Amino acid sequence: MIGEGCLTDKIEQVLIRCFNQILAPKELAGDWEHFCKTRQEWIASGSSGGYKLEVRGQNLTVNKPVMFENVSSQEMLPWLYSTPVLMAKGSEKFELGKARAIYGTQPLDYTIMTYAIDRLERGLCQIDGIQTGRTGRSELIDVASRLRQTTLKNRCMSMIDYADFNIQHSLDVQSRVLSAIRRSSHYNWMPPTSSGLSSGVRKRS
Repeated sequence: MIGEGCLTDKIEQVLIRCFNQILAPKELAGDWEHFCKTRQEWIASGSSGGYKLEVRGQNLTVNKPVMFENVSSQEMLPWLYSTPVLMAKGSEKFELGKARAIYGTQPLDYTIMTYAIDRLERGLCQIDGIQTGRTGRSELIDVASRLRQTTLKNRCMSMIDYADFNIQHSLDVQSRVLSAIRRSSHYNWMPPTSSGLSSGVRKRS
């Protein structure tokens, strides 16, 4: 049986090998200010970590897209250079056979983490066996390929889930992702900042 420390070491080694398969983009995206101003391009759906908005006299909990519609880019600019504190609201999602831990992180944490890994995530399709992040004609080819594979005769499709899904959401594994970025060939084209993010990655390693 593999201990948790040994397992996360292996996870980091696998991540480094995967990241090194991804080619650096031809053009680097803008800086932190540009990232904040274009937030509607990268915001995903889901929990805002308990962010509340007053609507007609009522405090309502809203999701991330609504929350970011009501936060200006000027409010977001100081986030990157603030003291690193990870805050989240824990909850459980009950699935067949197991309970899954979910941590709705605060918008500040979500934004900084997205800034750190978004550019890398968009290149995941370059890794053998991963079909995500492609666009246009390439995305249509992927959809057709999956459809063909699932409709072949004498084939029964199944989805495999991890028995211990929660370990992937642990702070240790999250820190290993940042450490793997630092130790891979992509550290040189991390998002440009004057000091904040790059030094933050080092501190978390």
